Formats: sequence, C-alpha cells, structure tokens
Amino acid sequence: MKGKSEVSNLCEQDYIGGCELFLPDAIRAREHTWKGRLTNPKRNTNGLLTLKVEELSKEMSSDVVKIVIEGQIKQKGQYFFKLLRGDTTSEGFVPVYQSEGVDIVKEAAKWRTVVVGAAGLMRDNPNCPLSLEFYKWERGREHKRIQEF
Repeated sequence: MKGKSEVSNLCEQDYIGGCELFLPDAIRAREHTWKGRLTNPKRNTNGLLTLKVEELSKEMSSDVVKIVIEGQIKQKGQYFFKLLRGDTTSEGFVPVYQSEGVDIVKEAAKWRTVVVGAAGLMRDNPNCPLSLEFYKWERGREHKRIQEF
C-alpha cells in the first residue's frame, strides 16, 4: 500500500461502503459485539462488519476502549478503513484514525486493534456519532471511496 499522504486523498480510493454507530451502543451490545452492514447506494453487495468493543481495565484507564474490527467483503483485494467522529460545529465528520491495509483473500479480514480514549473520541458527548468508511486500495490507478458505516 502506498504512503499515508497518497491514501489520504480519498477520491483516489475505491469506496466500498460504510455505516454509523454510537460507541455506547457498541459497548452495551451483547458480548460487546456490534454488527452492521456496509452500505453504499452505488453498490449492491458491500460487506458485513463486526466490532468488538470493550473498556480496558480501570487500572489502565476507564476512558480507554479497545476496538477490534473484522469484516467480510466478497471481493479480493487490499482494504483499509477510516474512523470518523461526528463534528457538531459542521454537522459533518472529522477523521480520527486510518487503518493499515489488509489483504482479503477468502472474504474475511481482521484489522489491527484500535485502542483509543473514549472521551476524546466522542468529545465528551455520548451521543456523538461515529462513522466507519471502508475503501479498497486500487494499485496502478486512481482510487475511489468504498463505503461508510
């Protein structure tokens, strides 16, 4: 995968799809597991996501959460995602994390665990929406956005 500066230009990526969620809902979900479908009006079958979210022990910090993201995407290729936080000033989303690229060979992928401060991620607002956007890295051509969560 190319450098972050090249990947940051999302109009050059193949957008698969995405979804929105609220962190407290994911933490309270059964077995701390939240499932969602990647949506993109321009594509029929995009994929499924599973987020396993848990608060780390209070010895470390009650503010820190660990997020494990797994996906099922039918097309082979290299995929990455962006985690975005809702921005109350612009009613849009602000990027807060970009994953590494993961090769999908047999539909399933698991990205590196994300460890992040919950208060900072949500700006101390439990109703702050989060968005996950998934992209396919297209070697040798310009890339487009894949999908958001």
